[in-house]
Formats: sequence, structure tokens, C-alpha cells
Amino acid sequence: MRNLEEKLAQAVRNSLNLPRLRVSVRRHRLRRSWSFCLHKERACSDWLELDSSSIEIMEKLGLLPALHLGTFRIAYAALRQATEGETKPSPRKPKGLAARRKRAPGQESPGS
Repeated sequence: MRNLEEKLAQAVRNSLNLPRLRVSVRRHRLRRSWSFCLHKERACSDWLELDSSSIEIMEKLGLLPALHLGTFRIAYAALRQATEGETKPSPRKPKGLAARRKRAPGQESPGS
């Protein structure tokens, strides 16, 4: 069982072309489905559920089915955006706006 979980996690990494991505895999025996969660730094995505037919394809090919690839890409993009928002400084303001704000009140702009 553990071997299959690792194989499925590796299929997700291969499909997204992210070899170091942490992927959690859970099996739901009653529903005959599997859930995947993507992790980046301290954040994680929602659980993404795939049915047994998708799992068979992942086992054989080592890749996500094309139908689900977009869902995983969107989940990873949202995860990346959430983590980069915490660590990256805000973008610099354009030079023109910053210069206007530094002028004293009542002082006219150079062109007028």
C-alpha cells in the first residue's frame, strides 16, 4: 500500500514537473477514491479527489490523466501565490508616483 501511495505522489510530481513538491496521499476505501494534498513551505492546498479509474492510469503511465492535470496546476498556482505573498516584499512603486508624493502640498509639478 505504501508503495502505491509513493507511486501516485511521484506521478503528481512528474506531471507538474516539480520533483521536490511534497504530496500527501490518502485512500478512501468506501468511496473507492484517493485524495491528494500539495504542500509548499508552511501552506497546503485543499484535498483533491480522484476516482479509481484515474488511479489506474496514474499507476500505468506515472502521470496524471489529462483531465485532472489542469486542476492540479491551478491548485499549485494558488498555493504558490499564497506562499509568495507572505515572503516577497511588495513591488516598488513607479518612479513618477513616488516623486509626486514627495512634493510639499501646494507645490506645482515641473511641467505646469
